Amino acid sequence: MTCAGIFISLLILVATTEIFSLLQENETLLKLNKKLNQEKETLLKNKDLTDTQIGKLTKSLEAMQKDIRDKENQVLVLKQSLEHQRKELNDCRAEITSLKMHIEGSLSGNNLSIREVTNVQSQSIEKYEEEIKKLKVEIELLKEKNVRAPELGSFVGFAMENLER
Repeated sequence: MTCAGIFISLLILVATTEIFSLLQENETLLKLNKKLNQEKETLLKNKDLTDTQIGKLTKSLEAMQKDIRDKENQVLVLKQSLEHQRKELNDCRAEITSLKMHIEGSLSGNNLSIREVTNVQSQSIEKYEEEIKKLKVEIELLKEKNVRAPELGSFVGFAMENLER
């Protein structure tokens, strides 16, 4: 073989080695590409699942925000109702206080019952003043004895009997 033949043989050998090396590298790159494509598909599936979860969570969040707004409105309505009821309660308390004062005034003799007014109209003012004095004396006596005062009707009847004597 001549030098030129050896040189060509060497070139063929180098070229073949280079081709073999490129084929091996190509096969490695194809495997790597296949692996990357599989990872890409997995990531796309995960992205789809994540997008679905984000959509569900977004809807859930919107529903919760609506619930919160509704609850805030309910709280506002309940606060207004409570304030209204508190005002009504204070009005009732004022009315009760007024009625208590009226009752206390009635019990202390400031107001006359209908029966007493009828009796007073039939009697002269002097007799009425005498009756009041006698009743006051009788009340004082009963208080001293710690005896329970008779009911108003029988007490008036008792006082009338005393006046007639």
